[in-house]
Amino acid sequence: MARRSKHDTQVDPFNAGEPTLPWDEPDAPDLLADRHHAEDCAFGEEPYTSPTKMRDNYSAPDSDAPKKPSGDGLTPRQRKQAARAKAKSERRAAKAAPKDTTKPRRGKRSVFSLIIILIALVNIVPSLFSTAFDLVRDVTAPLASLLEPEPEIDFDSDPIGPDAPQDGDSSGDASGYELDEQECIALVDEYLSAELVSDHTRDLLVKTLNADCDSALLGTCEELGIDAQAWADWEMSHLSYTIDSCFVYTEDNTATVYVSYTTAGGIFELQDIYDEIDRYLKDIDAWDEEWNLRPLSDAEKTKVGDMFTEGMADIDAEQETFFGSELVRKDGEWAINEDAMTETMSMVLGVW
Repeated sequence: MARRSKHDTQVDPFNAGEPTLPWDEPDAPDLLADRHHAEDCAFGEEPYTSPTKMRDNYSAPDSDAPKKPSGDGLTPRQRKQAARAKAKSERRAAKAAPKDTTKPRRGKRSVFSLIIILIALVNIVPSLFSTAFDLVRDVTAPLASLLEPEPEIDFDSDPIGPDAPQDGDSSGDASGYELDEQECIALVDEYLSAELVSDHTRDLLVKTLNADCDSALLGTCEELGIDAQAWADWEMSHLSYTIDSCFVYTEDNTATVYVSYTTAGGIFELQDIYDEIDRYLKDIDAWDEEWNLRPLSDAEKTKVGDMFTEGMADIDAEQETFFGSELVRKDGEWAINEDAMTETMSMVLGVW
């Protein structure tokens, strides 16, 4: 069972009596009566004098006495108002006071500032004048060149201009440049005129249409009943061209003839026809499961051929291409660059 002290009893702090101090306990030792403890005292038997406070004129204020106002007798709000009024009156007085018109004396700072300004002017002013002079010269130079009289040229002694003989001009004539132009234009015109009706162009168109049908409809023109020769003739009937200009480079012995070439659109206009034929072939089950075209009957071929011809007649599109034909002069004779021309015509006609 736990041991309780006699002081552990509950005490009401408001009704408790005086506390019992340790030395008032009944069993507390008497330190003053015990000699041994007396000797342990720091002062021993010598008399003890406690420190005392020196007298002064200070008197502690009475907490119950009414508080006195400050020295000026104003509340904090009144002091703020007084300070504002004082500042306002000082500003008015400063404005009303006459201004001092006497110039301040220049000291070392003014002299130093003047030196800095002079150095800046010495370095900047010359560059400004130079820039202004260059600007005026650039503006007036075109006007001066217009006012200068054109020098007289003696064409008999020193012929110049496009009609004068150039390096590589074998004619030695003043009209050699024009003759070269005419010769180059004539060569290109002859080449293009022949291509409009050549069998080579027709064969290229037929070959291209067969390859295109095989790619789009999985069958050649013959297997589908399409007349490739008729399409090639129709395409060639819409070919035309116009020679725009010619430039001769006498130093390089080369020339370029620029041409505007018009076609009916070529292979690129057949996609709508292919789509219509594709729907028809699907309706008649023209392909097997591996997309191989079965042999079509004569009636089916006729149907496909008529669809192609009708769609071809509905094409109303023209495609204009601008290109340059290159020519080279060898041994004094102009000739068309055949390889470059063949590649250009394949691109224009849409054939391969």
